[in-house]
Amino acid sequence: ENLGDYSAIQRLDLTVDGMLADMLDVEIGPKSTVTVEYIYTPVLVEDGAEVKITGEDDADTTVIKVLNLAGGWGTVEEPYELSDWHQLQEVSRVLDANYRLLNDLSPAVEGYADQAGPAANQGQGWQPLGDLDQPFTGTLEGDGYSIIELQIDRLEASEAGLFGAGGYGASVNNLQLENVAIDAREAAGALFGRLAGGSIERVEVSGAVSGKDRFIGGVVGHLEASVVEHLTVQIDLAGGWFVGAVAGHSSGELSNLQVEGDIAGDYRVGGLVGRQVGGNILNSSFDGYVTGEGGQVGGVAGWNVEGVIGRVVVDGQIVGAGNNVGGVVGENLDGRVLESYSRAAVRGFDHRTGGLVGNNRGLIRQSYAMGEVRGEHQTGGLAGDNHQGNVEDSFWNIKTTGQDISHGGVGMSADKMQGIFPYLDAGWNIAAADELHNQGYPFLSWETGEETGAVWQITDEYFLNLQAAADGLGLSGEVFSYPNPYRADKSDELSFLVPENFGNRVRLTVYTLNGREIVSRNLAVETNSRLASWEPRVASGTYIYLIEGNGRVSSSTVTIIR
Repeated sequence: ENLGDYSAIQRLDLTVDGMLADMLDVEIGPKSTVTVEYIYTPVLVEDGAEVKITGEDDADTTVIKVLNLAGGWGTVEEPYELSDWHQLQEVSRVLDANYRLLNDLSPAVEGYADQAGPAANQGQGWQPLGDLDQPFTGTLEGDGYSIIELQIDRLEASEAGLFGAGGYGASVNNLQLENVAIDAREAAGALFGRLAGGSIERVEVSGAVSGKDRFIGGVVGHLEASVVEHLTVQIDLAGGWFVGAVAGHSSGELSNLQVEGDIAGDYRVGGLVGRQVGGNILNSSFDGYVTGEGGQVGGVAGWNVEGVIGRVVVDGQIVGAGNNVGGVVGENLDGRVLESYSRAAVRGFDHRTGGLVGNNRGLIRQSYAMGEVRGEHQTGGLAGDNHQGNVEDSFWNIKTTGQDISHGGVGMSADKMQGIFPYLDAGWNIAAADELHNQGYPFLSWETGEETGAVWQITDEYFLNLQAAADGLGLSGEVFSYPNPYRADKSDELSFLVPENFGNRVRLTVYTLNGREIVSRNLAVETNSRLASWEPRVASGTYIYLIEGNGRVSSSTVTIIR
């Protein structure tokens, strides 16, 4: 900056560890400031050297951090590029920049022994990037590459992971962490020890994480106000309290998590999170073993406090030596468990053991349990106890759970649970599937990847017979009925949406599943809405209907409930 009335020449000296390395003369106009882009290739500059640019009067000095990286400028458009373990550790020197991997980082890549192997840093392994005082707030784009066999052995340390701590804006995407081995005292996870205000997307994690105290997670130890989605996790996890395969503690927005693992801890142990406070877990699954030496143990969350758990499925085995053990949640405190189910075997050795929730003090809605349930005191097929909670439109399988009682919910036989009508009567958003899934029990539409518009699907024998009949007749489905299913207590008429090429007057014919005609009549089609209406006066059941007009024929199915 030149504050004078005349142009000036300013000489800049570049020094490396006190030795003059280069000089540059810069002309600055009167009362103006100039920005100089200066590129210097320090072939003799070693990592950690102090580099200064100093003006002639020694008043203005800039200290430059030398980063030995593969390229880039640290911006969103041109992130710093990382190609070996030394360069990955350089992230700790500029924690708010943008980075991306150029290749896999494995034990065969330069720097592994010094930076991330078992002998690195006096046997402590990897030095986590960032801490609570200076968290990582930049971005890391994995580009689908892997970081392989990252090892940390810091038994008395907290905030252990690839990143020790991440703050607001921290983001990791499209990365695989393979075969990690992490052991710490508190707040440990493969990716972050702690993360607050960040995001993780499309990350895969495998290996083992352990810690003797609290907040031990397969991916993040302590997760706060962050977004995590599209994770695949295969983990062996062991900790004290607040232990979960995705996070030990979470108040974040979690979705689309596919988790397998062997999860063990003392208290508040969950397949996905040990404790959830006010966050969400949606469209996710757990398959594996969850074991708690104490209380509050669940297939998704050990303790759900004012959080939402929705559209999740649990398989495997859930075992708790203390109170409050459930297939999905150990204790649901002012939280909500919605549109979820558990096939997991649940074993509790104290009070309040349930196929879905051990102790419900919140809301359970449109969910069911079918895994074996065994407990000592207050044991239920759906909920072990329902203390000041609500259970709505939810069920348990009396035969497969081995329980004929529950504190909330409706117990049903296996045959009844394999039909669509109980769920339609309960108001579930459920549709018929045309292929057998989940042994004929309801399953979540996201499990098969089908965009049906319904939360649930079920393979009902009526619909299988109907499909076979329609296929045999070679019929098409250009005309759609609404509502389907039709409930006589909620609608006066059943409407058909008719394409224009069928004309404004059509013929409706209705058949039973065995092909017997029961209705045949003409219907007028409303010109603007293209709707034709019919008031069904037939018994409850599933029917084939044909719509004919202008030489065109369409068929589909409709379920009628009275």
